[in-house]
Amino acid sequence: MKKEAKKQLIKDIVTAVIAWLVFGAVCCLLMEEFSFAGMILGLFFAGLPFGWRWMSKVLTATSILMVIIKGFISLFLGWIAIFVVIIGDIIVFVTAEE
Repeated sequence: MKKEAKKQLIKDIVTAVIAWLVFGAVCCLLMEEFSFAGMILGLFFAGLPFGWRWMSKVLTATSILMVIIKGFISLFLGWIAIFVVIIGDIIVFVTAEE
């Protein structure tokens, strides 16, 4: 159980870091300079995969309009979800038995 919890924690942290770097780089390129604001905006967009995962439990996207709506909702929920998911993974890892 602890091994699976560790794998999930590492997977979620790597996903968050890669998404943050990619979205942060894109935001900085669009702003035409490397800035703190670009990296914070990148962190905002980095929550998108985590928000999408949360929204997949609630909303099924069957049309292009629903995909767009789900994307916008996931973007705003992702800002919260990224931290909740990683903290939850840490709690599961710490409390897991061998």
